[in-house]
Amino acid sequence: MFRSFFPNPRIFFPAAVIWAAFFMAVWILFNAQLEPFLSIAPLFNFPAGGPDAPFFNADRIWTYQYVIVTGYLFCLPWYFYGSNRRWLNWSTFGSVTIFEIIYFNVQITAWLNDWYGQFFDLIQNALANPNTVSLSEFIGFIGTVIFVLVVNITMLVVNLFLVSHYLFRWRRAMSFFYMANWKAVRHVEGASQRIQEDTRDFVSIVESLGVSFIDSVMTLIVFVPILWGLSTKMTELPWIGHVEGSLVWVALISAVFGTVLLWIAGIRLPGLNFHNQRVEASFRKELVYGEDYDEHAQPLAVRDFFVNVQRNYYRLYFNYFYFNVVRYAYLQGANFIAVLAMAPSIVAGAITFGIWRQVENAFDQVFSSLKFLVNSWTSIVNLISIHKRLVGFEANLPKEPIYANDYDDPLYLESWDKIPDPDPETTPVDFEWALVRPPSDTEPNGYVAVWYDLTDKQRYPGSRTRESAFPYSRELADQVNAAMDKVRSGENVSAVLEFFEQRERVKLHVPGPGAIDEIDTSYGEQETPDKRIRPINMTFSGLTTA
Repeated sequence: MFRSFFPNPRIFFPAAVIWAAFFMAVWILFNAQLEPFLSIAPLFNFPAGGPDAPFFNADRIWTYQYVIVTGYLFCLPWYFYGSNRRWLNWSTFGSVTIFEIIYFNVQITAWLNDWYGQFFDLIQNALANPNTVSLSEFIGFIGTVIFVLVVNITMLVVNLFLVSHYLFRWRRAMSFFYMANWKAVRHVEGASQRIQEDTRDFVSIVESLGVSFIDSVMTLIVFVPILWGLSTKMTELPWIGHVEGSLVWVALISAVFGTVLLWIAGIRLPGLNFHNQRVEASFRKELVYGEDYDEHAQPLAVRDFFVNVQRNYYRLYFNYFYFNVVRYAYLQGANFIAVLAMAPSIVAGAITFGIWRQVENAFDQVFSSLKFLVNSWTSIVNLISIHKRLVGFEANLPKEPIYANDYDDPLYLESWDKIPDPDPETTPVDFEWALVRPPSDTEPNGYVAVWYDLTDKQRYPGSRTRESAFPYSRELADQVNAAMDKVRSGENVSAVLEFFEQRERVKLHVPGPGAIDEIDTSYGEQETPDKRIRPINMTFSGLTTA
């Protein structure tokens, strides 16, 4: 999942965290000492920093310079150390560029917060004191924000374009890593879905969650000091009194309360959605069989399958009813938390209209970032599901897989003869009945459907009669016809089943609020061995065929 795209991911990702932590520590400890020697701000005559300095001042330009340089310096060592040269530029420079744009978007949001304060104070002054604000001054404020927003919108569009290409190239790398080892994994149930669908969804969700998480962290880093500073303008909190950094604490407590509340309210939803996927899959499978086999999709069977679907949906609707009551009540109430916290200062006239707008915007930024888990829980549960499926899929890779990661990679193009088909296993079975469909106009290939039971109850405890369909062959058709003759005469018939066995997979239950996407999880159950069998052929011995 990661090695196909990133250089040495077990080293790359910890190194990224350590690198960021190290240079943040350098910034905190030595920022003032380094700025006079390294900053480019004096070359462009930016005004000095300070409490009354404009937003784009020398100190802020030095901050941006430091972030850009230290970010891209992280990419250089991987050209000399690490594998995966094919995707090196995208996985290193591409990742850093995406994060840099996120950082500067957060900075634009902070600039807008500062602009809101000045602009709304200007409006308050114009309304309270007519003719004290000129039209050119008013238009100038709007012109400034338009210029900044045009730059911001351009960067966001460029970033979306970059992210789209980034995701597709990661998917491309994953897909052709798996395809280079296709002969070893093609027997796994749903192998085509893992490569075609799960690779697409995995990279998309990982990128989305990663960007959202980084955005939340950067927003907190930028806006918590702003909100803490604005808290000094608040006289007191209702019913509590004066608290240092009051608005920050209100945002934190409110977000934690909402996270716990929605987690409790939606704790049953993942299990219900998992069961919903099972009954939907059973209904769909019966209809698919009905396209080829007359004995499937009969009216009574379809009715029973659909009743199961209906029963689960009705139960799901009931549970979502009370979850949505809690969810919407919390979300609507959250809109008034900042206003309620500022109420004593508003009624006392201690703040201006501009400060009120600044506080509300900064509070929303901090509050939304602290609600990352609430906002992302659906995606997190879905990612856990996809990750579990891909881990189970990768468990079937050979011990020494072919590390190709693109469609024109020579390792991929030459991989077909280098990965042998896995050796099938065999187990004895009790033959019960069969249905032979020779090739015809409606069924060009034909098939042989066999009903049987696994006799090795020590290896397959609890096994019951199962059905498998095999490609039609004259030899197999003659054997099962002879076996059915013996069954009709009251004799027991034994056979040998050839099969591939998928690696053992453990399904985990993941509770939480709002988990409404497909969930390939259960309740800590371990898949029984008979569920991991993938039949490929059946042979008989001691039968006389016509």
